[in-house]
Amino acid sequence: MRIKPSVVLAVFLILAAAYGVLYAAGSGHRGVAAAGVVRAERFELVDSSGEVRGAWYYAEDGSSGIALSDQRGTVRVLLDFAGDDGEGLTLRDREGKLAAWVGIGSDGNPRVHLFDKQERPRCGLELNADGSAEVAVYDEEGKALDALGSQGGERPAL
Repeated sequence: MRIKPSVVLAVFLILAAAYGVLYAAGSGHRGVAAAGVVRAERFELVDSSGEVRGAWYYAEDGSSGIALSDQRGTVRVLLDFAGDDGEGLTLRDREGKLAAWVGIGSDGNPRVHLFDKQERPRCGLELNADGSAEVAVYDEEGKALDALGSQGGERPAL
């Protein structure tokens, strides 16, 4: 999957803005005293018309993340840190529907999942704690049709 340059630019701008805020807060400007820490529950990136294009946030449920929106305001990229529920990178299509997720599940194992237009899982790749891997294909109801997996050093099998 190719990430659009506009998404890369938006991530860069959010990180650059955060660095700028932290740098300005920590260094002071020409004799002006500055606080050593900047604290907030949300930082927003806006375009020239004031529309929010990205946010670095903390939610009441304890999760935090970075959300990036396209020119229509649809969240397309979400980097989410949900604590015990796992963390990951979510990619959404132009309508804002779930398209792909790459992350660490609540069990601590890495996963990749791809979704159809109805946001149903269609295939997934998981690495288990014992080192075995599994690739699964799902039907239109989200039920696993078959899986290719390995068990600790053995050859993959269906």
